[in-house]
Amino acid sequence: RRIDVRHNRLISTGMRPEAFNDMIRLEFLYLSHNYLDFVPAPLPDSLRVLNLQNNNIQSLSENTFCNQHDPSYIRRALEDIRLDGNPINLSHFPGAYGCLPRLPTGRTR
Repeated sequence: RRIDVRHNRLISTGMRPEAFNDMIRLEFLYLSHNYLDFVPAPLPDSLRVLNLQNNNIQSLSENTFCNQHDPSYIRRALEDIRLDGNPINLSHFPGAYGCLPRLPTGRTR
């Protein structure tokens, strides 16, 4: 249900993008304070909390949280996404979080 690898000096090149996809019971994923360049995606639908603050994430794609092939897809379980402390400007990627019940926390200017 929970993976907590905060402050572990993780780098994106050491992690497969789909590393968490098959973890169908994963609800809490804490990846903050590492050196990640991207959000590992796809993520399991069971995920409720995703903490990615203080990494090096600079961009998102439409498939990061949503399903670009299914415009009616809503990711209802994902209640909290933390991207603050990353160089990303969330306002540049509006298509990346249209399926979320709440907007991610992070820089918008």
